[in-house]
Amino acid sequence: MFFSFWRDSGYAFGALFAGLIADAVSVSWSIGAVAIIPFIAGVLSYVRMDETLPAKK
Repeated sequence: MFFSFWRDSGYAFGALFAGLIADAVSVSWSIGAVAIIPFIAGVLSYVRMDETLPAKK
């Protein structure tokens, strides 16, 4: 339940954030931000999180 709440709220806040950037700067910057933010989140997850799936033998 909580996972879907955070996932779905991310879609809403992401759309609002992208719209604010597009209004403040330009659509190109907004598209760039939408591309770079998930990339940064992925890199941080890769660096900070541990693998929990056991290795196959």
